[in-house]
Amino acid sequence: MILRFLEKNKKYAVYLPLIIYWLALLTATSIPSSSMPRISYSDKTMHFLAYGGLGFLLTLAFLVQGKFPELRGYAVLAAITVAALYGALDEFHQSFIPGRNAEMLDWIADFIGSIMGAYLCLGVLKIRVKPVEE
Repeated sequence: MILRFLEKNKKYAVYLPLIIYWLALLTATSIPSSSMPRISYSDKTMHFLAYGGLGFLLTLAFLVQGKFPELRGYAVLAAITVAALYGALDEFHQSFIPGRNAEMLDWIADFIGSIMGAYLCLGVLKIRVKPVEE
């Protein structure tokens, strides 16, 4: 029922939030560390949560899109792949931002967060992953 609503209203209910979220994520990672507010959570927790949100929204976008129907069956894998690749690019990008650096552990937190976000999306929508048949 929720999925049908999202499919009918995907431009405003799915794609727009994804675009806004992704732009906010890019903006936040482009700010020099000296200009960032101090947050009491660990850096890895922030990466995990940020990419959890991205994984969730990407999974949702892949589930409701209609242009590539075969992609819907691989929404989780596609979302995790896109988020992981973006996380790697973002870590590289941060190496050029004053006071920031690229860390493999940050990317691992991004990757794990995207996995959790993708599966959380399925859980919220109560969608089960079908086993691959040989």
